[in-house]
Amino acid sequence: RAIGADEANYVGFERLQREDGDLWNFLNRALDAKGYPPATTLKEAMKNIGRPDAEQLARWFGEDAAVYIRENIDSVHDGQKQKYVTILGYIKNPTDVPLLETLLENRNGGIQEQAIIALGKIATEDALQALINHSENAEALHITRPLATALGQCKDAKAIPALKKLMEHKDTYVRINAGISLITLGQADYIAEIMNTHDEKNYQSSAANALAESTETTATAPYLRDALDHPYFTVRLPVI
Repeated sequence: RAIGADEANYVGFERLQREDGDLWNFLNRALDAKGYPPATTLKEAMKNIGRPDAEQLARWFGEDAAVYIRENIDSVHDGQKQKYVTILGYIKNPTDVPLLETLLENRNGGIQEQAIIALGKIATEDALQALINHSENAEALHITRPLATALGQCKDAKAIPALKKLMEHKDTYVRINAGISLITLGQADYIAEIMNTHDEKNYQSSAANALAESTETTATAPYLRDALDHPYFTVRLPVI
C-alpha cells in the first residue's frame, strides 16, 4: 500500500515493500540517478544476477567488489559467476589477470566470453599474452568474435599475428572485428589489400566493412575513397 507523508517520517526501510519485490533495486536506481551511493550493502547487491548491473556495482563498490568476487567466485552458480567476471572487467585490476586466464577454460561459454572482454579492458602485457595464447586454438564464435576485439584493445603490435590469423576465419563478424583491431594497430594498408585482392568476395566485403566501421578515419579515408570504384557492390555498399 502507499504510505502517507506522516508515516514516511518514521517507517523503516525494512518494512517497505513493492508488489514486485523490487524495492531495493528501485531505490538504488533512484539514488544512482542523483549521484548518491547505493542503499544496499555490497553483500546484498552481489546476490542478484540482474539489477544492479555489473557497471553499477563496479562504480559503487570498486575494489571492495573485486575482493568480494575473488573470495566467492568459486562458490556461486554460473549465472552469478558470469556477472562477477563482467564486474572485474569494469574494475580493470591487473592482479585479476591470472584468475581471468583460468576462466578462459571454463565450460560455460558466457563466462569465457566475459573473461576475454575483461582481459581486453585490462590490456596489460600479461592480459594480451593470455589472449594470444587462447587464440591459438579458438574456433567457437562466442570466443573468436570478442577475442578479435579484445586483442585490438590491448593496443600492442604483438597482437598482429593473432589478428591476421583471425582475418582468415570463416565467420564474417570475426573478420570484421579483427580488421578493425588491425587498423587500430596501424594495419589499414593490410586490410585494404584484402579488400582489393583477396580471391573470395566475402573476404573483400569484410575488409571493406572493417575500413568503414573503424574510427581511425585518417588512416582509412584514402582506401575508402578508392573503394567507391570497386567492381563489387558488396564492397562499395559499406563504404557508401
